[in-house]
Amino acid sequence: QAENLAVLCGKKKKKAKKKVKKAPASQPKQAQPKPKDPEEIKMEARAVMEPFMNKNGFWNKDLFLILLEWDVHQPSALADLSKQDRKEVLSQANRAGLIGQKIQAFKSYLKTI
Repeated sequence: QAENLAVLCGKKKKKAKKKVKKAPASQPKQAQPKPKDPEEIKMEARAVMEPFMNKNGFWNKDLFLILLEWDVHQPSALADLSKQDRKEVLSQANRAGLIGQKIQAFKSYLKTI
């Protein structure tokens, strides 16, 4: 209190407050895209693959899920599968119970690419 009175009476100079320099306004960081969750990837792939597979006569959800396991999210990715990978996909489809016209249509499509 005595210090405040001395300042009021003019016996002591008031201390100047130091100015704090603000950091220059940095540009806002660009939002990095969030990694997509598996369900979102699955829905995007299905939107592309289902019409393609229907057109070629081998749409089956089990086959679609098997292709997703092999990272086939686009029809063009089927051509990138090696011959051994294609055989493995077919054997997994057989184990999943995919038989008949669907598997035949899929086999014939794989032979054409």
